[in-house]
Amino acid sequence: MTGLRLDGFALRHDGQPMLRDVSLHVREGESLCLIGASGSGKSLIASAIAGLLPDCMAASGSITLHDRTVAAADQTGLAALWHSHLCLLPQEPTSALAPLLRALDQLRLAPPHLPRTDALAWLARYGLDRDAVRRMPHELSGGMAQRLLAALAMRTGSCVLVADEPTKGLDPERRDELIELLRHLRDAGRAMLVITHDMEVVRALGGQVAVLEHGTIVEHGSATDVLYRPRSAYARACLAADPAQWATQPRAPAGATIASANALVIGHGRRRLAGPLGLALAEGSVTGLLGPSGSGKTTLGDTLLGLLRPAAGQIQWLGQGLTRRTIQTHRARFQKLHQDPTVVFTPHRRVRDSLADLARLPGGNDALRRLPALLDRLGLHPDLAHRRPADLSGGEVQRFALARVLLTRPALLVADEPSSRLDPPVQAAALRLLRTLAEEDGLAILLITHDQRINDALADATLRLGTSAEMV
Repeated sequence: MTGLRLDGFALRHDGQPMLRDVSLHVREGESLCLIGASGSGKSLIASAIAGLLPDCMAASGSITLHDRTVAAADQTGLAALWHSHLCLLPQEPTSALAPLLRALDQLRLAPPHLPRTDALAWLARYGLDRDAVRRMPHELSGGMAQRLLAALAMRTGSCVLVADEPTKGLDPERRDELIELLRHLRDAGRAMLVITHDMEVVRALGGQVAVLEHGTIVEHGSATDVLYRPRSAYARACLAADPAQWATQPRAPAGATIASANALVIGHGRRRLAGPLGLALAEGSVTGLLGPSGSGKTTLGDTLLGLLRPAAGQIQWLGQGLTRRTIQTHRARFQKLHQDPTVVFTPHRRVRDSLADLARLPGGNDALRRLPALLDRLGLHPDLAHRRPADLSGGEVQRFALARVLLTRPALLVADEPSSRLDPPVQAAALRLLRTLAEEDGLAILLITHDQRINDALADATLRLGTSAEMV
């Protein structure tokens, strides 16, 4: 059966060509992984298939879902095929959830309706326990929100599934579980288009792989051919960007302690997540923070930054107890790189205007003079700053968020899954830049990650959260 087919698909943004002559065919019972650089247009293809393109973009060509062929320009017609023909697992799970419904009700009230007991059992299959299902979307970790949306998506009876970065924010165990579910759905007869930066997903799913580069498909073949005999420059760069291949350099001893914690206990309300634990984050060092989704990694980072109150224990910044006065005095030097970059920028303002706000800070004009060189190091063309966040890829927004934080020259940076939206070559460049900044500028970094390989390549010490917390 046809499954999903794109014929002569093209896309223009405000009249400027972005994609041209993209043709893909995924039969029912097959999968195709689409890879490409951040900003290459992969997620826009998913949006076009689902009828979700913004008004500033014009599509041409045709899209076939099972037995229905629709002009790509007819976004309303494509949107009408949701549930009956198409299921979309989007890149930003929290924004796709109903903000005023608890996790359990998200599933229980969605058609086809489920009794409470059945809904609890279904969510348990995705690692969401009775505590998690009572939470509102904003109370879920990134990994939990992704699993909840996956649980919703798997309940539909559509013949085509489009998954945009489905494993982003998931720990290895949950990622493997989701891949197994994707395999099950594919083998049960669904046509599956998976947009991903995660080469482990490509290896595990197999099937077809297509490489999007310079606005068109430059390579298309079996996963075996693309992974082991790549023809395109981008596919070769992805393989070379594996953290296991990064050269290690001798590292200077860490400097003075920037932030520390003693007998620290973290939690949500009355629920204890981890602790008691102790740690010290020193200038010039990278400390990795590992643990399964929901173990409290983001909560620990926010607590160390004074954004959440600890359940017990003490925190110090620069040798001073974390009082309100300490926070007011040193706030600008203790920064966070969010897992979700969409919370950093005002949606309706151009990115350049949000960056210009730095001029209001002491030394802000000097910071802005460093911006062009920093954008170049992050692989960002200056013209992209003229766009609004919604007109950028997730990876582009993440890199602008990183630039904004680094311009403040912080003493401590809590980097929460900073590479989760970046394609492998850009991920390698951005993470190596963090390592360089730690060493050259004396920056202390708490690197929250699910990727053991990244942690091993970058971290001087590692803190693991789970049933117990230990520093190694």
